[in-house]
Amino acid sequence: MVREISYKATCDMLGCKNEAKYCLFTKKRFSPKIHFCESCKKGLYEELGKSIVPRSLDAPYSPKRLSKF
Repeated sequence: MVREISYKATCDMLGCKNEAKYCLFTKKRFSPKIHFCESCKKGLYEELGKSIVPRSLDAPYSPKRLSKF
């Protein structure tokens, strides 16, 4: 879950020293929060968008699955 933060923190991305505006809460034991700035959030969103493509609303089911019914 990504949330906007109100406290001061630095960005945890490699090589970035900007002030963080967002925090990603994880279920890790040692670092349960990952802080990142606006520019790193945009870069992360673009990189994830290249590998994860959402399904269109026109075709919610695959044709192979429909042919079985």
